[in-house]
Amino acid sequence: MVRWGIVGTGRIAHKFAEDLLGVHGAIPAAVASRSPAKAQAFAEAYGISRAFGTYEDLAQSQDVDVVYIASPHSEHRSNTNLYLKNRIAVLCEKPIGIDMDEAKDMIQTAKQHNTFLMEALWTRFMPGCHALLDIIKDGKIGTIQFISANFGFKAEADPTHRVLNPRLGGGALLDIGIYPAFLAYLIMGVPDHISAICKKGETGVDVSTDFTFSYSSGIEAKLYCTFEKTTSNEAIIKGTKGHIKIHSRFHEMPAFNLLDQKEGHKLFNFPRTSFGYNYEIEAVNDCILNNQKEHPQWTWQDSTNLMSILDRTRKSAGIHYDL
Repeated sequence: MVRWGIVGTGRIAHKFAEDLLGVHGAIPAAVASRSPAKAQAFAEAYGISRAFGTYEDLAQSQDVDVVYIASPHSEHRSNTNLYLKNRIAVLCEKPIGIDMDEAKDMIQTAKQHNTFLMEALWTRFMPGCHALLDIIKDGKIGTIQFISANFGFKAEADPTHRVLNPRLGGGALLDIGIYPAFLAYLIMGVPDHISAICKKGETGVDVSTDFTFSYSSGIEAKLYCTFEKTTSNEAIIKGTKGHIKIHSRFHEMPAFNLLDQKEGHKLFNFPRTSFGYNYEIEAVNDCILNNQKEHPQWTWQDSTNLMSILDRTRKSAGIHYDL
């Protein structure tokens, strides 16, 4: 059994805790918040035995084998390093850090303390993602020619909310633009050229970003993210022999259509009763039980490659964080 701790009690922490309860071999053992009352309420809601009023108290306890970091972007590095230095494994919510310097520092801490660390790019562990990669690898749509993906929703107007707060690493690119960027990277790797433009909101963060990845082979990935409206949240991958359309919301990989020259049209469905975090939880459990320090399907190199792409996109678009 793997004993889990949850760091932070926000919306995503609740969803994660619900899925954690359904994973065989995982025990929700502790929760930590800067608010003792919130920690206690969270613990009672999910049958968690220990509630800590500080992150440090959980780090110094002997109650958990791994923690899930669900704090704002701006706190990912400090929170992650706190647990790694106490040799507690970490699953850190995406993005792994604000920029490349933070990502490298966290990975170096994991190496120094010989402790597991993984960025929570949950899409990578979805059954639909595995099926998608198998189809592309088998050559069913031929050589990739073009990728498009968008992710958008109408964000709260509250300037103090983390998605609009520059001091918390807010902005569309880092929060949701990471998913279109991830998809392009997963399929085509690190782009040779990146161009981007953004629209900034009243708080100074990017509320919409258009970005294009170009590859020396001639392939382009047209990507978009926004907090101003709900978009189709779909993705299309075109090849020389066919194409794949990933249904909304594409980063959850609920279903996709395959159209290829040999078999025609085919629909792939991946129904689930969970939010979908259970797949990455199971992946981390396997690593912990097998004494692995990183997951082979989403390595430290993958995290730094993706962060380098986000840094380049941010630089092209003129996005800055007030940290």
